[in-house]
Amino acid sequence: MKKLLCILMLVVSGIAYGDTVTLNNGDKISGTITDFDDMKVVVTTEYAGTIPIQRTGIASIETVDARVLLIETAEAPVEARLVVEEGKQLLETSEGLSDLALEQVAGIYTVPEAPEVPKAWSGTVVAGATLRSGNTDTMDATLTAEAIREKEKNKLTLSAFAAYGEVESTLSTRRYKGEGKFQLYPREKLYWYILGSAEQDDGRKLDNRFVVATGVGYDWIKNDKRSLSTEIGIQQTWEEWAPYTPAGKDALKASNRAQATTGLQAAINTLSLGVVNGNLISNVQKNFRLYLYPLADYDGRSNDYLAARFALSYEQTLFEKATLTEDLVLIPSIEDFGEFRLSNTFGLSTPLTQSMKLQFSLLSEYDSHASDSSVDEWDHTLITGVSYGFGGK
Repeated sequence: MKKLLCILMLVVSGIAYGDTVTLNNGDKISGTITDFDDMKVVVTTEYAGTIPIQRTGIASIETVDARVLLIETAEAPVEARLVVEEGKQLLETSEGLSDLALEQVAGIYTVPEAPEVPKAWSGTVVAGATLRSGNTDTMDATLTAEAIREKEKNKLTLSAFAAYGEVESTLSTRRYKGEGKFQLYPREKLYWYILGSAEQDDGRKLDNRFVVATGVGYDWIKNDKRSLSTEIGIQQTWEEWAPYTPAGKDALKASNRAQATTGLQAAINTLSLGVVNGNLISNVQKNFRLYLYPLADYDGRSNDYLAARFALSYEQTLFEKATLTEDLVLIPSIEDFGEFRLSNTFGLSTPLTQSMKLQFSLLSEYDSHASDSSVDEWDHTLITGVSYGFGGK
């Protein structure tokens, strides 16, 4: 019975004490060594939790089992057990015991994790639609896509937006926009950027707008919960404005093509009679050109100007899953004081599945040049849709 009791005491003692760290003052701390490097040793105990100990205060270490250790005099990690006999630090390997100064043990070797390889592209696609019937029949549809390729020192963002709307079967909205932006990071948070965009917005009588901009930006905050960046630069804009609404523009196009078709049919009838002269050839050329380019001769206006560009982008995670975004761009003209454009996009999204989100966004835009075409300077677009993310976006 006494033998059994002694054996049980030894077993319990081994379980309770585990690894042992002896301090310079003679105190001993027993537990499990969970971290060990050239600066400290961390011991996890049942009675005091996790205890970090500075290496300068340690006299010796004894482990209950073999560990893969980094020894300064060894070319490769060594699987061994730290042993203490008669107050002397030893190293126990499969070949036996050997003397070892504790200072020669750099720590426990851990297999380094393979670096996460970023996916080549990530992004989102957002589709939204609104239908209404009854007193007024309306239909609005939007499609937004964004693709990002991010590397250690640079980032490329490609985006596209399209919107279409009808009121009582009459075209009211037709808009397309594409943008590309490249960012180069000479420092961790500081970057240089260049962007270009092309846009058409028939609803605001904007026939074409081409933009080239460049400047610098800074990432003030960038972590898993929030991000904040600002940009400053210059921008050159080229614009062409039409005198017609989307419905009026399409009506003029259809009318001119019908006129050209009638003229070409008359020319064919004249040719069938064997009549060929200079006027006939001129009319054929004129009507053929009118059919191919039915809006080539309408009376529009053009505008180009140099402007400054100020931008702010903010993103915040709410309630662990929802995301709030704010993108503000101010473009004041350098040539004409008081002339400017403003674009602000406020967005809120919440996940539906791992790759799909329910998304709400409000796009508010101001353009002081719009009044010259008898169009409201402010334009607001509320978008509700479902987004699909790919590549970890």
